[in-house]
Amino acid sequence: MNRTLFYFRAISALVILTGAGQVAHAEWIICNKTAEELNVAIAYKNPSGYFTSRGWWRVGACHDCKTVLQSGETSDTEFVYLHAHSPDGRRVWGQGGATFCTNDSSSFKYFQTSNCAAKKPFLLKQVDLKKQWTSNLTGPTSTGAVCLN
Repeated sequence: MNRTLFYFRAISALVILTGAGQVAHAEWIICNKTAEELNVAIAYKNPSGYFTSRGWWRVGACHDCKTVLQSGETSDTEFVYLHAHSPDGRRVWGQGGATFCTNDSSSFKYFQTSNCAAKKPFLLKQVDLKKQWTSNLTGPTSTGAVCLN
């Protein structure tokens, strides 16, 4: 066996054994740092290049977190949209930016449509879904309650 072929096989075996040839699995995680439960919805470009909006995730008060998007579900790993609100509707994250279809009474998943009964404002968020990404929702509650560490 010639030396070049030997080195090629040795390096190939090393790559396979260490997993260096595998694509990293990344996800977007939303954490609630407020003292009240939040309802979260997201919007993103799906692998076909069309916008998808979906929700609701109930993210508990004081440091609860939910995984809301896997990197393979989106064609844009840098820009996503977020809407979150408290159950009483007094606190809202997502004012401005764009509006996407939602459903006020149950979970939903819409694919790029303007024909829907309810729309909410979403905030454009810059993320890096080539790695694990966490967005923390912070701020005061309508009652002034705070989380204890």
